[in-house]
Amino acid sequence: WATAASWHWTGDREHINCLKLRAVLTSLRWRLERHKRVHVKFVHLVDSLVCLHCLSRGRSSSQKLKRTLLRTNALLLVSKTQALWAYVHTKQNPADAPSRHPRKRKWGHA
Repeated sequence: WATAASWHWTGDREHINCLKLRAVLTSLRWRLERHKRVHVKFVHLVDSLVCLHCLSRGRSSSQKLKRTLLRTNALLLVSKTQALWAYVHTKQNPADAPSRHPRKRKWGHA
């Protein structure tokens, strides 16, 4: 595993579910920009059941999650990409360690 992007959060305090959903959107953007391929299927692991259910249904009743979720859905739709969202426990999540000790960089060479 290699870290593709990590940084310190400097914005306003947000709920953890909003931040995790934004991390999914960031990784999706990285995947599409890096590989420059459309019409693909892929598996994406998340360690939040709230995000998993929002992403798998494509909707949420939470106003705070809706904006990021709509952006994620739009990106999947326009790129003709199909995601299979799967749950991974936090202790087994390879992306958990970089999120705890971020280095300031965007789009590394992973």
